Amino acid sequence: MVEHEEVSKKTAYERNAEAKLDETKAKIDTVKAQIKGAAAEGEIEVKQELKKAEGQLDEYLAKAQRGIDRIKDASEDAWEDVKDEVEEAWEDLSQATKRVIERFSK
Repeated sequence: MVEHEEVSKKTAYERNAEAKLDETKAKIDTVKAQIKGAAAEGEIEVKQELKKAEGQLDEYLAKAQRGIDRIKDASEDAWEDVKDEVEEAWEDLSQATKRVIERFSK
């Protein structure tokens, strides 16, 4: 019976993490489109900065996705060990997204 509760926790966490990742991807795609439009006539330096920021966001998105994939692949007894890694990836992604929005949405 306890095992069933753990499966439910793991499944709920996976679903929440996937939804959060999808939402974040959509938000980043929207910001990227806005930034590209605004930077289309901008200076080369801004375009280089934008390219770097996009690369960092993509890197953090990939890190979060890898964490979610590890949770999916983990056993019922081990998935929570991976949870900290995913939480760290979320924090990194959240902070990077915030920085990009603040920098380029002016």
